[in-house]
Amino acid sequence: MKHLFKQIFDRDYTRENYEEQFSVRAAKILDRLERIERVYREEAEVPEEFFEHLARQKQRLFDAQKEKGAEIISPFDFEI
Repeated sequence: MKHLFKQIFDRDYTRENYEEQFSVRAAKILDRLERIERVYREEAEVPEEFFEHLARQKQRLFDAQKEKGAEIISPFDFEI
């Protein structure tokens, strides 16, 4: 990405740029997932699998927050 940024925009793409753009803002995502669930619970024909998927996403975010001790988690905090 750093190479492409330099080649296309003739600008440096720093580690700080990457961290700012790709950090996981867990609290905001959890709020968004709660709103999504509320809206779709009102729909009669939404399969339960949808809500199970949302629950798994929320649990992974809660777990990441707890493990990393932060609401905003740097992409560098995740193992590849």
